[in-house]
Amino acid sequence: MNFKNKNILVTGGTSGLGRALALHLSQKGAHVAVVARTKKNIEKLISEHPALIGISGDIAKKEDIYPIAGEAHSCLGDIDLLFNVASYLGETPLKLLIDTECEDFERVLQTNLLGPFRLTKALLPSMLLKGQGLIVNI
Repeated sequence: MNFKNKNILVTGGTSGLGRALALHLSQKGAHVAVVARTKKNIEKLISEHPALIGISGDIAKKEDIYPIAGEAHSCLGDIDLLFNVASYLGETPLKLLIDTECEDFERVLQTNLLGPFRLTKALLPSMLLKGQGLIVNI
């Protein structure tokens, strides 16, 4: 696939797979915005790779979804590709089920399931209007 001049949003883009993906796509000529919870991590990444755009937000928080989508659209225009990479596992080593609090498991679901669903839902209308777009959940 040709990524040149594609507008791409990557959640979890300041570390691990999200960071590697964002850097690779940027090197391929894409316009890439990364989403992360920690402003300090965003600032560090952008200082090292100024072609990237940083967006601070937590996809686990329902109230952050539309601000994230709005800022991405303001910075890039319509999003061509969304990579939902942000994830949360909880404390490691993992606790036994009997020792796991419902709130801990809820955070996992908010980050890994509901957050990507909500962000996809927020960005999907412009993709549908254009008749194209790609969403990848990792």
